[in-house]
Amino acid sequence: MSEFLAWLLVVLLQALPPTVPPTVPAAVPSLEGRPAAEARATLRDAGLRVDVRQVRGTACRPRGIVLDQRPRAGVERPVGARVVIEVNGGGRGRCGPDPHPSWLSRVADLFVAFARGARDGPPAEPPVTLYLGGQRQRVLEGGELADRARWRLCPAAGTYAARTCPFSAIDLLGRYAGPLAYTSVPPRHPCVDATPLPGGPRRITITPAEPQDCVGYWAVQLQVDDDARVVAVNLVWAEP
Repeated sequence: MSEFLAWLLVVLLQALPPTVPPTVPAAVPSLEGRPAAEARATLRDAGLRVDVRQVRGTACRPRGIVLDQRPRAGVERPVGARVVIEVNGGGRGRCGPDPHPSWLSRVADLFVAFARGARDGPPAEPPVTLYLGGQRQRVLEGGELADRARWRLCPAAGTYAARTCPFSAIDLLGRYAGPLAYTSVPPRHPCVDATPLPGGPRRITITPAEPQDCVGYWAVQLQVDDDARVVAVNLVWAEP
């Protein structure tokens, strides 16, 4: 009798429909700073696919370390969705400023091209908030982004960093003919006292490549969303 019951149980279990895993969203884990192999395993465990891209990164961190990820940690994606990780391929020369993801450099290139007249519009997603020394000044909507005059700012006092209005990040970049440097480090200079740009972590700072004194130093800081679009611009000037 017991053998018959055991056989019956096996038959009933085999007749049950297969279990279908639930299609619930998966939260993208935090991967920055982790070895690429560990990041890949973590994504597989979360039910996500991985797209590894090696970039020329920084000599300040070991090769194979994840420098950036898209989407950012905590964003929900369906099981099987792809997550892009950018892995440090090493830098050239000595350890320098903090690394910035290569795609942010591309956004900066496009922004500079717009400022210098090589593009009709910026790589931006409206609304775009404009800051001066970290202080919010104006919001540009869709139709205003290509209008260069709308990028010019003038605070209530009429001056900023001992300079008079107007102030414009694109005018400044357009006039400057020297080489530029990109970094993830916020504007830093002995003569700069700027409130940090608020918002998300995806920021890139554009500065003159050559060292500047208090009269000449300036920086343009871009805040970029997950779709590689500029959503905020901060113009910082050193005070003579």
